[in-house]
Amino acid sequence: LLLGEVDIAVHSMKDLPTTLESGLSLGCVLERGTIEDAVVLSAKHKNSSMIKSLATLPAGSVLGTSALRRRAVLLRNFPDLVVKDVRGNLQTRLRKLDDDDDGNKDKIKYDALILARTGLQRCKLEHRISEVLDCDKYGHAVSQGALAVVCRSSDGLAMQLLRGLNHIPTRLRVTAERALLRTLEGGCKVPIAVTSAYNESKSQLRLKGWVVSLDGKRMVEAEETHDGVPPSLELGLQMADKVGVSVGEALKKKGAEAILIECRGTTLNFEAPTKK
Repeated sequence: LLLGEVDIAVHSMKDLPTTLESGLSLGCVLERGTIEDAVVLSAKHKNSSMIKSLATLPAGSVLGTSALRRRAVLLRNFPDLVVKDVRGNLQTRLRKLDDDDDGNKDKIKYDALILARTGLQRCKLEHRISEVLDCDKYGHAVSQGALAVVCRSSDGLAMQLLRGLNHIPTRLRVTAERALLRTLEGGCKVPIAVTSAYNESKSQLRLKGWVVSLDGKRMVEAEETHDGVPPSLELGLQMADKVGVSVGEALKKKGAEAILIECRGTTLNFEAPTKK
């Protein structure tokens, strides 16, 4: 993009840095897909009349996820279950879940996977979903379900064309969520969960955030609802950013910083020692 070889780039906004590289701008944010996490049970449970959700899995059941956020939230809500790492693209993860070969004793046998609902839907795999997790209880990743289009800041034509593709409610929500993440100096390597809602008729934005220790034993949360957030790309975005900063600061005051320091193994404001 910076080399001029392409004019726009489409990203999963969840994976987009909160601060873009110099020379790049966020041209638009498309209407958000579903934001929840979903449970995909293994075949041995899928056909069971007794097991339909995480709450009905037997103690010691193994859940697969690659996200620290999901790991922390799952351990907090289901301490009797075991959470293991699972890697690969969506199809690879599902293959690992479905593989019932007993020949390899070292292979992890998963009872369920926790995946983004929107990813399953976009891959036409919604039929695999056994349970959709409530966002107000479990949260989701910052910007989960949203697609962003990035262009060069100097490309006035691209900026003008993309501006009209913005879905304003989505852009306001993800702006607030990303501001919270930026305030906490977080990223995909720390267990931060959010959920948000925007009422366009009332110009009202709600944002809730959680920070959970990796073992799930400690958690802080903060939630705020702000009126006066207009559905616009000027004042609306400014106000949404302030909402995110406000909730982020509230989480810090409640002890989020200590949890994040522990997760990173260093301080948020670390300064390298001066050489003598």
